[in-house]
Amino acid sequence: MNDEEKIIVMVFVLTMASNPFVGLAPFYVAMDKGFFKDCGLDFSMVDFDDSSASCSALLAGKVDLAYTTLDAAIIAESQYDEDMMDVTAIVDESAGADGILVKNDINSIADLKGKTVGVSINQTSHYLLMQALETAGLTDADVDLVNMTSSDAGVSFISGDLDAAVTWEPYLSNAVEQGVGKLIFSSKDAPVSILIKELLRSQWNRHNYWQKNNSRIRLLLTDIVV
Repeated sequence: MNDEEKIIVMVFVLTMASNPFVGLAPFYVAMDKGFFKDCGLDFSMVDFDDSSASCSALLAGKVDLAYTTLDAAIIAESQYDEDMMDVTAIVDESAGADGILVKNDINSIADLKGKTVGVSINQTSHYLLMQALETAGLTDADVDLVNMTSSDAGVSFISGDLDAAVTWEPYLSNAVEQGVGKLIFSSKDAPVSILIKELLRSQWNRHNYWQKNNSRIRLLLTDIVV
């Protein structure tokens, strides 16, 4: 085989910041089935505790993509004068996968007044909590907030350390199935409140392979998750 007959296979290496959220399931399935490899992508994910940490990793150049929430993206973007990030795609909407767990003796949002609530402050879960409290004429000043990640809030609630927790699946279902609490409010009660985006560092545009193939990579990522 001469040089003209050789087949050149280009592999794009992509690392994505992720969170322990059920909405990432399509990415794990795609990796397990080899879909990324078939598309010419050497794809991997690095877990972070929350969306803001994912954005920080992206802006620091530690990853190429970030799977994050809309609010975290806006906050991260607002911290820089120049355009540091591009939106690759809106890949998910939480429609019940995030919610507020409460002890079984709490029967309404109004009953949360004065109670201890585990929540990731200034993150999407905090926003969801404020939406719920507003329905009862309360604010987050009416409850005792304990700042922790959504996963830690779920674990702490199931362990009995909190009156309530703003968390996500599978902690919501686990708590209910174990009989230690009930779901009193979820993102299903607040449609389009939690949108998940894929962000891309705009610095990638300085690399020739991205300039030549950005539409192809965007299309591949979108096809995999939609």
